[in-house]
Amino acid sequence: MSYTGTIYEGDSLIHRMPLRSETPDVEEAGLEFGAVLRRIATAWRTFFDWLERTSSEARYRQVEAYLSQASDLADLERRQRNLERNHQHFFI
Repeated sequence: MSYTGTIYEGDSLIHRMPLRSETPDVEEAGLEFGAVLRRIATAWRTFFDWLERTSSEARYRQVEAYLSQASDLADLERRQRNLERNHQHFFI
């Protein structure tokens, strides 16, 4: 059984909804199961790399904001020493 309908995608155009037979299966696309798993693993690895990168950037922004609140050079050096000595998680 097939069904042809219309679909609105939000771009002010009405498109034809694809038939079930028009959607490629994994076997039809020529991809084997291992290739699909590799693609999924690559996608997860990319996501976790992005997550690590953004969290480290957020950490640097916190440290920079903390150091920018120093009133003079002595206060800046004291804050730097505190960061070096207390190298556990730093939250303002």
